[in-house]
Amino acid sequence: MENRRAHPRHAVQLDGKLILANGARTLDCVILDISEGGARVSVGVQMDLPEKVYLWQPSIDSVFDCEVRWREAR
Repeated sequence: MENRRAHPRHAVQLDGKLILANGARTLDCVILDISEGGARVSVGVQMDLPEKVYLWQPSIDSVFDCEVRWREAR
C-alpha cells in the first residue's frame, strides 16, 4: 500500500485534552500519533465533535488549533 502522507507519522501515547466550545467543555483523549501536519487522537466516548477543536498537550503545555478531518466510530 502506498503512503501518500505529506508528513511522516510518529507513534506516541500521550495524555491530552480536546477543548470544545471556546473552553466551555473539555474531553480527555490519548494522542496516538503526531506529525508536522496533525495528530490522531482517541476519545473514550462516542460523540459528535465540532469541526474546530483545540488540542492541549500537557506534557509540553501547548495548545494546538485543530480542524477535525477524519472520524472513526468504534
